[in-house]
This record gives sequence, C-alpha cells and structure tokens, in this order.
Amino acid sequence: MAVKMPVKAPPPLPAPINSWTGWYVGANVGGGWGHRDVSFTPNDPIAAQIVPPPQSFTTSGVVGGLQLGYNWRLQPNWLLGFETDFDWSGMSGSSTAAYDFLGIIPFTSTVDEDVKWLARCVGDWAGCHGIICSSMALADLPMVE
Repeated sequence: MAVKMPVKAPPPLPAPINSWTGWYVGANVGGGWGHRDVSFTPNDPIAAQIVPPPQSFTTSGVVGGLQLGYNWRLQPNWLLGFETDFDWSGMSGSSTAAYDFLGIIPFTSTVDEDVKWLARCVGDWAGCHGIICSSMALADLPMVE
C-alpha cells in the first residue's frame, strides 16, 4: 500500500494585462442642431439697394456614421492613437424674408443650409497616473459639406 503524498496546487495564472493597442471600429447615431444668423454686406452702392435684411434660422436633423481608429500603448500609463470618422447628416434649415427692392418692388430672399456629411481625422495621446487621467488632441481636422 503506497502512501499518497499531498500535491501542492499549481500557482494561479496571472491576470491578463489589458493592452489598449489595436484597431477599433464603431458606429454612432444621434441628432444635430444649430442656430444661424445670416447678414449680407453690400460691396458697392448699387448692391446696397438690393441687400436683403438679416435672417435667422435653426437647423436640425439626424446624424449617423462610422469611426475607425488605432491605439498604441507606449508604456503602462501612456496611449497614442489616431481616429477618423464619417457621418451622414440630415440636418437642414431655412429662412425666407420678404422686403421691397428700392422701396417699391416686392422681393423675397431665401437662405438655406443643408449639411450632407461631417468627417474628422484626429491624432491624440492620453496618460494616466493613479486616478488622474488626461488627454490631448495632437491634430484635429474637421471637414463639413
């Protein structure tokens, strides 16, 4: 009869270290809105007679799109990355003003805005020490049509 020797359990596996290095992709949907004040400045005395009055209007609509980025974990507390995003937009608004040209001829002026898309490219860094974190955009290139 053999005596069984107690067996020591293997040590637990170390907890995996989260590395923020890698690609990511995402989607978003939401809304956008804004307020515009539009005024016209004549560039000569004749144009001063036909310049429409200032107008104000609001824009609103649905916005949705995709983003893609890559992060590099440089050291335990530092992250460097870039991201680009593209959003389709249904934001629009307009205003119509009626006035008299030369004080006698009725005239209508319409101002409108239709935001079709928004895009952005950004490079940034982030650092953490304890519970204090900070980040900064190194370059942010917004584009709108």
